[in-house]
This record gives sequence, structure tokens and C-alpha cells, in this order.
Amino acid sequence: MYLHVVGIDYKNTPIELREKGAFSKSKIIELREPFHAMGIKEFVVVSTCNRSEIYFLTVEDTYDSILNYYMTLLGTEDRSCFYAYSEELVMNHLLRVTCGLESLVIGEDQILGQIKESLSLAMEHQQSGKILNKLFRESVSFAKNIKTTYKMSENQTSVSTISIKFVEEQLETYKDKRVLIVGSGETGELVMKYLVDKELASLSIINRTKCHAHRVTKNYSNIEVLDYEERYKYLQSYDAIFSATASPHVIFTKDKVAEHLVHKVVFMDLAVPRDIDPVIDELDKASVYTVDDLQKISTQNIALRQSLVDDIEQEIKGKVQSLVMWIRNSQLDVTIKQLSRMQQTHVQEAVEAIGKKVALDDKSTEYMEIVIKSMVKKLFKSPIDTLKTLESDEDIEVYQDVLTDLFKLG
Repeated sequence: MYLHVVGIDYKNTPIELREKGAFSKSKIIELREPFHAMGIKEFVVVSTCNRSEIYFLTVEDTYDSILNYYMTLLGTEDRSCFYAYSEELVMNHLLRVTCGLESLVIGEDQILGQIKESLSLAMEHQQSGKILNKLFRESVSFAKNIKTTYKMSENQTSVSTISIKFVEEQLETYKDKRVLIVGSGETGELVMKYLVDKELASLSIINRTKCHAHRVTKNYSNIEVLDYEERYKYLQSYDAIFSATASPHVIFTKDKVAEHLVHKVVFMDLAVPRDIDPVIDELDKASVYTVDDLQKISTQNIALRQSLVDDIEQEIKGKVQSLVMWIRNSQLDVTIKQLSRMQQTHVQEAVEAIGKKVALDDKSTEYMEIVIKSMVKKLFKSPIDTLKTLESDEDIEVYQDVLTDLFKLG
């Protein structure tokens, strides 16, 4: 079996390409048949505003097929945009991602929920299996323990909080400013929660589904819910716009924005694919920023938490080794189960054969079965113990083939 991950993230790939590689839920669901046709047995897709990754398990090594698929999706032949890991390095990478060590904001909590959602979707549509389910579940449990042990969430930081600080620097102050949030999903809701404590003149939110916006604002009497269809009209009434929808295309175009701008407006686009057409930045009264512009301010967070990273990386190394052992043992499960079934068959056949030749009472028959089971178990103990001590995949495969031939397994 071959374990790989291929991906793109904010470190290596500009947002212009990342938005092409973003996976919606419907697109992920549609991958099952073409990926299975490539020989992929299990896969999980992780797609956020800062990264897009495909974790996959194959019998034959089909790494190039997935990479070519990705390159076609992004419309590029530049392999430097991608990162790829195999076997143990996949586990190391997944643990780092889930703990937030690979995030734009070191240690942020949002990625943990996104990893759980990715696995849930894969399981719901029979895309993942025993191996990836185990790796992702263990990564989530491990990350939860790390965040508790190292108190990484005491000073809550996320892309949302960093973006709020970034926009404040552009506005110079939030006091008496008017802010509009577009999108009431997880990111939009986080932005809203962090902005309510600012001394804003007004805070409003719009969402394509208005009832959802009402649900997330029900505990805030000072937040107004507006109509999505009127979003351009509202531009003249706000100083800053935070946009974070799941739209597959831009929802603010240059021509329409130009018609409604009457004063300087700061646009903070937190969506991937982007909500705001980047050419809007060419307008004199508009400044457009994306998640890629947040990297400078996030370096302060990196310095603050770097002291914790070294210790966490040591814990990750230990966890990787335990996962490696689990995977190796799981490769043996089929062979060991076949040997166990053979033991049971031989015991049953021996008991029945003796029973036909010798008349025994129930107690004697039971004792005889115990003795035969013990003898057969000793016979199979050596090959099973040897299997469990093997470390390399090549040795495991050789021993499995030998045992299959010797004992006629299968």
C-alpha cells in the first residue's frame, strides 16, 4: 500500500492559483468515481482558504496521476507550486496541520474543525477507509491534547482575528467606523464576534440566505441583518467590508462597485475562491486585501508561539512512530485472521475425527478440544510472532506471500 498527500498552501501557491484548486463539497463528492478509476482505495480532501490537500492510499503507486490531475485543475505545469509527502511524512504533515503548526496563524483552532469536517464528508460518501479514518481521528485527538497541554488557545488567534487587526491598521481606528460583513458562515461569524467589542458606529451582516444571518445574530441586538441582493447599494454606507462566502465566483465586480462608491472603502476578502474582484483595487476609493496580505502581521504570532513549536514537534515524532506501527500491524491483520481461521478449522476437524473413532463423554471431549487448541496454537505462534516483529513493508510482503503459499491461505 502507498500513502501520499499532495497539496498547495499559502506558503507556496498564490491565491490566484489556490482559488482554482479550492474544492467545494459537491466537487469533493464527485471525485469518488474518477479517483477509484485511478486505483485510489481511500482519499480525504482538505480544502480551506489557506490550503487544499488530497490524502490518498493506493495499492499501486498512482502519485503521478493525482499530481497531474492537480496540475490540470490549476492550469499550471509548475510543480514548485505543490508539496507532496509519502508514508511517514504524510502522518507528520497531517499532525502538524491539525495542530495548527502549518497555519498562517500558528496554533489557530479553526483548522481542527475543518479537519474533522473533511473526514466526516469522506466517511459519509465512502471515500475514506480503515487507514485514513484512523490517521485523521488520531490526528484530531492528538491535536486536542496538544492544545490543552500547551494552552495554545489561551490567546485566541485565527485568520479572522488577524484580519480584524489588519483592517484596523488600514482604518487607523475602528471607533465610529461602519463595518459590513458579507457571509454568515464560520469565518463571517467569527469576524462578527470579534468586532462587536469594538467602538463601531454600526455593524451589519448580509448573507445569501437571510434566515441564517438572523440565526447567528440572534444574541446581538446591535447587529443589523441586510438584504444580500442590495449589497452594492450598501457600499456608500460603510467604511470596511469583510467578505467570506462560499461562492464559486466573485460577488463584487469592479463596474458595479464603481457605481456605488462615494468614499474610501477597505475590502477584506477572506474567501477562497475570492469574493471580491481584485481589479476593484484599481479604483481610487477602494483598497482590496486578501488572506495573502495577512502573512506579515501573522509573523508576530509566529514569534510568540515558536517557543512551543519545538516541544510539540517532539511529541509529533512519537505519535508518528505509533501510527507507523499501527499501519504495519494492520497490514498483517488479513494474514493473521486467515491463520486464526485455519487454526479453528484444524481443531474442529481433529475433534470430529477423534469423536468418530472413540466414544467420549462431554467432559472428555471438552478437555480434548482444549489440548488440541493449545497444540495448534503453538504450531502457528512462531510465524505470527515473526510477522509482528517485521519492520519493512518489503519484508512483510515477502513473509505474507510465503505464508500464503505454505498454508494455502486466501
